[in-house]
Amino acid sequence: MKKEILVNVTPLETRVASLEDGRLVEIMTEGAGSSRIVGNIYKGRVSEILPGLQAAFIDIGLDRNAFLHVEDLVTDAHDIGNFLDKDYQHNHKRGNLPSIEKILNKGQDILVQITKEPIGKKGPRATANITLAGRFLVLMPYADHIGVSRKISSSSERNRLRKLVKGLRTGDSGFIIRTVGEGATKRQMRTEMRYLKRLARDIVRRARKEEAPCLAYDDLGLVLSLIRDVVSDEIDNLVIDDRKVYNRVKDFARKVATDISARVEYYSGKYPIFEAYDVQRDIERLTHRRAWLKSGGYIVIEQTEALISIDVNTGKYVGKSNLEKTVYETNLEAAEEIARQLRLRDMGGIIIIDFIDMEVPKHREHVVRKLNQALANDRSKTRVRKMSDLGLVEMTRKRVRRSVTAQMTSKCPCCEGTGLMLSERPLVTKCRSTLKRGLSKSESNRLQLLCNPHVAQLLKSRYQDVLDNLSAEYDRQIIIQTNPTMPLDRLEVKDLKDTRKQARSPRRRGRRPSKEKSRKDQSREKTGS
Repeated sequence: MKKEILVNVTPLETRVASLEDGRLVEIMTEGAGSSRIVGNIYKGRVSEILPGLQAAFIDIGLDRNAFLHVEDLVTDAHDIGNFLDKDYQHNHKRGNLPSIEKILNKGQDILVQITKEPIGKKGPRATANITLAGRFLVLMPYADHIGVSRKISSSSERNRLRKLVKGLRTGDSGFIIRTVGEGATKRQMRTEMRYLKRLARDIVRRARKEEAPCLAYDDLGLVLSLIRDVVSDEIDNLVIDDRKVYNRVKDFARKVATDISARVEYYSGKYPIFEAYDVQRDIERLTHRRAWLKSGGYIVIEQTEALISIDVNTGKYVGKSNLEKTVYETNLEAAEEIARQLRLRDMGGIIIIDFIDMEVPKHREHVVRKLNQALANDRSKTRVRKMSDLGLVEMTRKRVRRSVTAQMTSKCPCCEGTGLMLSERPLVTKCRSTLKRGLSKSESNRLQLLCNPHVAQLLKSRYQDVLDNLSAEYDRQIIIQTNPTMPLDRLEVKDLKDTRKQARSPRRRGRRPSKEKSRKDQSREKTGS
């Protein structure tokens, strides 16, 4: 399988696309004026403790406070150089967690790392179990063990790496050997361990020096973190369309990933890079609810507050032999596309998939197995349960940041995100009820209805009799005023000044000056002035 990464840099944002055999499987974006905060380390201050949730809110200097649960808390977290005592580690592993009130106090300084971006109304998620990632290793200051990535399948290589790191380790810090570390030499491991230890000391030094809240460590940006975390021997090439970013990536790759430096390419083609690689069209489809399958079937993706529902349909595909085989083949194709769409749209949380009903039990097992195989390349952690008798599959996907769809879209001001609005008859009925309520309360002879231009056109062209009847019933004048920014089903009624009062008022204002003038003249005559 050919794997490529494309980097598109514009004045507004940086976009990174991952391709497998020329097909888009992942898209990541970063705004020009903002950066990711996942991985950043902050010296924060405890602003509030919530005993009922066994959690605390930490002020880290951003718009919203970070959420810290007791499971993500370690003692002496304000100092990265201190480590847990053995008893606390044992209790922590067994799940016998102490109460958060016994560990934290309001106003206390604490060092935390962001693990999840703010999503919706929720603030960022934080942990005090800080880790520092390198290319081959992850340093765990509060742990005392050596782990190896599960994706390194060779038992002999796993044992070699574990012994290698154990022999090089000094102190009580723990390490995780990353997938990219497979085949790494002793020299490479020693160099990276020294770098990570030095980085940890620098973070401690800065945290002690600065007042909370402050940023103690700013993790790498989107492109450089991609080089560190994702790019490996499996990536055939990394293509960048911006000369400055290309030079920066080349320099970074020479320092931390010399093996991929030669695969970094600069794109100078005539067409935009995403157009040249036929990626832009797939990106634009990410806002669509429906994703088509090659056979003619399709899946429908709906996101709600609680979960994501995915429905599978045969669509235009009618099969060749019998219904069971048609359904089975559609479900197999859908399983692969669902895994791609979840990764591509970066959707997470609870996901319910409604596959088409299948009678043969083996077919159900094959579809779930196909889904798991397709999810194997997903960097986010997933968990899939067995298919129920109703053809439903429950699964979860770890959510770290807002989905790509949420980043690309905003709520419609008319339907406010529901995708629904009142049809013609209920809309006119609402207008009539709103006007009647306003007419009943009003004492003015003129009433104004403020509405969307489409509603005004509908009332005047097809339902003028509704307005005329109300006007006659209440003996009032109804005036319609339009506002293009108003949603279709939002209406406002207000009184206008009485025309008769407005007609009399100028005459009053006109007489007053003459009276005032005559009084002044009289006073002047009396005083002889």
